[in-house]
Amino acid sequence: MNVPLLCACLVAACAVFAAADPIPNTPGFAIASVASYNKMSASNDSVLFNCTLTNDPYDVPIYFLQLKGSRFQMGYDYGTLMGPLATEMYNNVLSSIIGHHPLAQRAFEMFLDWQWGYLSRQVPAAFMTELSGISQAGSETGNHKLGVIVPRVIVLANIPSDLEDLLYVFEAEMAADGSDEQQRLLPWVRTALKHLDQVRANEGLQCSQFAVWGSRTAHGTLFSARNLDYAADLGVNPYKTVMVWQPNDGAHPHASFGYSALYGALTAFNDQGVTIGEANLEVNQETFIGFPWLLRIRYVLEHSASLSQAWALWEATNNTVGYNHIIASASDVAQGHPALAIETMAGYNGFFLDNDPREANAMTVDPATNHTVQYGAPMPEALWRTNHGYDPTIRRHYMWRKMHAGKWSAQRYGFIRDSFVYYEQQSIPIGHVEAINITSIVGDKGESDPYRCSGMSEGSNMLSVTYDPADLIAYSAWDNGSGSGWTPACCNTYVAFDLSQFFAS
Repeated sequence: MNVPLLCACLVAACAVFAAADPIPNTPGFAIASVASYNKMSASNDSVLFNCTLTNDPYDVPIYFLQLKGSRFQMGYDYGTLMGPLATEMYNNVLSSIIGHHPLAQRAFEMFLDWQWGYLSRQVPAAFMTELSGISQAGSETGNHKLGVIVPRVIVLANIPSDLEDLLYVFEAEMAADGSDEQQRLLPWVRTALKHLDQVRANEGLQCSQFAVWGSRTAHGTLFSARNLDYAADLGVNPYKTVMVWQPNDGAHPHASFGYSALYGALTAFNDQGVTIGEANLEVNQETFIGFPWLLRIRYVLEHSASLSQAWALWEATNNTVGYNHIIASASDVAQGHPALAIETMAGYNGFFLDNDPREANAMTVDPATNHTVQYGAPMPEALWRTNHGYDPTIRRHYMWRKMHAGKWSAQRYGFIRDSFVYYEQQSIPIGHVEAINITSIVGDKGESDPYRCSGMSEGSNMLSVTYDPADLIAYSAWDNGSGSGWTPACCNTYVAFDLSQFFAS
């Protein structure tokens, strides 16, 4: 481990653990509600709506898809109602990633199909049945590639932030069932992935999440949040979608916030007030022989009414690549610890409740003074993560020690902590506006000033969601516009979605 370099990356973050400076009331977001859900089309008991908002800055309306019925029927209805938009979005994103190079695109798609052969191994039969329904709908509507497009998107979401780290995925696959010929290919794969990372010049994908409750909030209410910081102006904001699943087999209804082609959950909550978020955690213990996270989040929500149930389900299923997750449960506020952070890598989980001593005792060395300084700063009744971990095992395998992304993750961890400290010092109970404010502050809008929404060309925040799960309300914002008119989600309008009417219907 290069300790001085690690310290240099983290020293700026250590400073944020002093007393918080005053923060603005808002960095520039707005809040709206849904004035009407406008029916566009229906398939069996499922309905596709678009939304009219009380305050609407979005160039394209938000889609709202309610899926009801059997597993096959929900998949079929998705394919019928959302299939054309999903295919259009997929083609646009692939062109953005690969460019207009048909041979390269075909090679990339072959790679995605190959990896789905591993990722699909631990997908439950119920979800595979849904995917069969999607494929059937695609065939019947002339959208013949839809049945492979949806799994490809699931694979895309599971790819590590740093392409070179796919080497660890390939090594795990070859250890499981690889041939001698495949083993001989590993050095070539390593060289190719290193070249791709250099060409892409990726600084690491950034996300954030938190939960806060108890004496810190108005009426002790639990609030949770998740930011997706991926890429500016990727071209997916015309496909922004709220998706609700209501299975008829007894599983809990649940809703995700994302995009048309993402048949799964970037972040989601259920009718029991359980929420789940995600943030990348780059480690060197990774595999695709596990439960793909877009579907794993849905699985946990379908079968959980409490934090203990969600925790048990998580331990009973298998990780793939490294992620941080926070699971929060409104029904567990009374028992004092309603949120759980999970730091993951292949074969290992680090579980954290609030104010964990491992986080409090995490230290590093300041190279300027050679003094040991604090790296973690937990507190009671709050829990948060960006893109690094605090479990000692996870820290040994962390891959962003030498990257700017590691420093930026630690700084954003500090932004969340400072926000909690500010509201505590000012004796301001955190309500939904304050919770949205914290979500907006930490959303990536560039590194010049997290508290302002000007000069946002370097930002990457695509999706920003704050939950009030006890009331089954989610406040979701997406990025908007393109080119010089692009706006990150955290500087846009958060739309209040009251899911109670849909969960109960």
